[in-house]
Amino acid sequence: DTAYAPPFAVNVNPQPAPQINITSNPSTFLCPQQICMFNANVTNGGAIPSFQWFLNGNTAGGNSNLFTAANPSGFMSVYVVVTPSTGCPPQQSNSITFNIVPSLTPSLTLAASLTDSICPNQPVIFTATASNTGNPPVYSWFLNGIQVGDTASTFSIATLQEGGEIYVTATSTYPC
Repeated sequence: DTAYAPPFAVNVNPQPAPQINITSNPSTFLCPQQICMFNANVTNGGAIPSFQWFLNGNTAGGNSNLFTAANPSGFMSVYVVVTPSTGCPPQQSNSITFNIVPSLTPSLTLAASLTDSICPNQPVIFTATASNTGNPPVYSWFLNGIQVGDTASTFSIATLQEGGEIYVTATSTYPC
């Protein structure tokens, strides 16, 4: 004799599976304690999907498509799990990961090829040395408060007058 089980009816949810993509602002790098805003873009999530955010593998944030985070240093990885209101199973988004760069204090020194008396029309070469400014820093040279040179770490002049003042600034290209 053969035993038969009653038939099992299969109901396929006609809703397509949800698609989730998260974006961040900023999107390229983070400095220590810098706030980063994440946005979950959901398609096919139903009228009222629910959100659970994860920061470095731990639950974080509220039931919202928006999430804000800041890490003091090191590493930050964020993703979200969305439970659609369509009856489909939860779906995990892409992850966004940052290696948080350290904060650096830029410094700048200035040296001259001649430090004693300068004769009329005698060229003097000034050299700026910057640190913690990224690569390369952007230099601006000034004579008596008026900009006279750009970009290079050295500046040469042969028309210095008594009491003239040369100074340089370096604009950092380092993000933090």
